[in-house]
Amino acid sequence: MATFELRLQASGDDVEETVSTGSVAETGLTLDIGREHIALWFDNVTIDQGSTISAAYIEFVANATDSAALTLDVFFQDSDDAPALSTSDFDVSGRTARTTVTEWTPAAWTNGFPYQTADLAAALQEVVDRPGWASGNAICVIIDGDGGSLRRRAKSFDTDSGAAALLHVDYVSSTIFEASGSMRMGMRMGGAAIHEASYYPAGAMRTGVRMGGAGVLSTDFYPAGGLRSAVRLGGTPYTYAEYFAAGGIRSDVRLGGTAVMSTAITDASRNAEPARLVGSHNEIVLLAPARLAGAKLNNGL
Repeated sequence: MATFELRLQASGDDVEETVSTGSVAETGLTLDIGREHIALWFDNVTIDQGSTISAAYIEFVANATDSAALTLDVFFQDSDDAPALSTSDFDVSGRTARTTVTEWTPAAWTNGFPYQTADLAAALQEVVDRPGWASGNAICVIIDGDGGSLRRRAKSFDTDSGAAALLHVDYVSSTIFEASGSMRMGMRMGGAAIHEASYYPAGAMRTGVRMGGAGVLSTDFYPAGGLRSAVRLGGTPYTYAEYFAAGGIRSDVRLGGTAVMSTAITDASRNAEPARLVGSHNEIVLLAPARLAGAKLNNGL
């Protein structure tokens, strides 16, 4: 889990649009959240495309004490890279491409204290899932106003740049777990993560294991037209040819030396039982060619 935080960086990054006239102001103001349309522009949001958003919120610092109950609609501009704010009339309400709206019912505010919006993770997920989104792009947060008297007054960048609105995001980066067009599986065990390229090549599944060295790739496991089983124990992997012979199963064992091939384990001409004890005198009957080795005993054999 990673955390990203970014505070507004300039005077024009927070603006207020008067609901009745559409005029936009960006300097020397207290943000009248709920009364006017509010827009916040966060540039250089370094979250990778396709990352999983676990939690997200905007934190404001109260610039007055307000307690009247109200409910606010919060959303992001649905854009790959939100354009900077301007003082053009209707610049906030005119940004009609919107993500899912999140309802926020703020508690009473006391001047000078920080307060957070409701969780905006689902709405922000829609932005970072856009095909054109890229790390370093900008996002725009909009809080609708209704022109009434109910509000929460927050410090703007011009009021106090150190207390300007803060974007907070908890997320899991897609650079470890997901790649464009396919699933990425990643492991990190005291070293660099194993990325999607070690697991999934174009058009085929790749199974990889890395233990202190190069990964075992799909070419060690799956050849064209058949299954390959590979084991690497400090040396060259066993390949498909050592495991599966035409028309039958081949069993191989390598213990510090040359592999024992299936022809040494299973042979049709030697599968027969070579001898059996029969009868009351335990006579030996040869059922197939056999060779007896060792000293003969004086028991009639």
